[in-house]
Amino acid sequence: MVRPAQTARSERTREALRRAAVVRFIAQGVEET
Repeated sequence: MVRPAQTARSERTREALRRAAVVRFIAQGVEET
C-alpha cells in the first residue's frame, strides 16, 4: 500500500457510487409501480 489515504478514498467513492446506484434503482422501481 503506497498510499493508504488514496485507497481509502477510492473505496469510499466506490461505495458511494454503489449506494447511489441502488437508490436510483429503487427509485425507478417505485416510479414504475
